[in-house]
Amino acid sequence: MNANQSKRVCSKVCVRMCVASIPLVLTVIYYNENTNLLRYCHYSYSTIAWVACLAKGRVENVSYSYKGTSTSDLIFRIFNALGQISFAFAGHAVALEIQATIPSTPEKPSKIPMWKGAIGAYVINAICYFPVALIGYWAFGRDVEDNVLMSLERPAWLIASANLMVFIHVVGSYQVYAMPVFDLIERMMIKKWNFPPGLPLRLVARSSFVGESHTFLMICK
Repeated sequence: MNANQSKRVCSKVCVRMCVASIPLVLTVIYYNENTNLLRYCHYSYSTIAWVACLAKGRVENVSYSYKGTSTSDLIFRIFNALGQISFAFAGHAVALEIQATIPSTPEKPSKIPMWKGAIGAYVINAICYFPVALIGYWAFGRDVEDNVLMSLERPAWLIASANLMVFIHVVGSYQVYAMPVFDLIERMMIKKWNFPPGLPLRLVARSSFVGESHTFLMICK
């Protein structure tokens, strides 16, 4: 991970720590009211990425060969890639909480609409991200950055807009992703260590999780 990537991760950590201290109820209200904004950001930055790569075309002396690396590094890269794919399509525990709110009867079980929703979500996810991966690799080959927007560089205003959309989407969706984990950690701290509910509990529990998870991410990068 280079210096620029480290700065971006650190800025995201700071923002997420601040947002994570907000009560879960307010987070849910914010997310519900801004779902369309997050969805728009998701569709827009992925479309900008692959359309800009297609418009730019292949760079000079593009290479699709494997980078020279050690066997251990190659194995790590393979498992890292498989982990990222699994993470993108693994679903989330929040889905179970959503399903619990859907009316369910023996004649119309809730698993049917949930299954349709999950399939639709995976299809949309694939439509958004597969073109980015395929066209990005076609344009830049093995030298493509982890964030393909960094490889594009120009036009600067378009890349800046796409990165802003990524930032808004990631910060907003992360809170929903982390909700079950926050709840689990807080309940454990209240039960085992008699922490009083409130802001101090949220700051300790959530900031610790955000910091540790992003530290692990930086090590893997």
